[in-house]
Amino acid sequence: MNLKAGDGSGRTPAHVAAFASYEDALRALAKAGADMNALEKRVYDVLTVAAVANDPEMVSLAMELAIAPI
Repeated sequence: MNLKAGDGSGRTPAHVAAFASYEDALRALAKAGADMNALEKRVYDVLTVAAVANDPEMVSLAMELAIAPI
């Protein structure tokens, strides 16, 4: 899997996992080396995606993974 691959809007697998609230997937992507700070075309990183989705638990996880990757 290409962790940096994005769709037409630049969303990476990490962006999708954050938006869908897939905590285990986001942790696995971080452990595999996915960039939690990568920006999609709207300039959203994983943390911003979780915040826009109004998901406090994912926001906390995104902050943890962006600051101290697994």
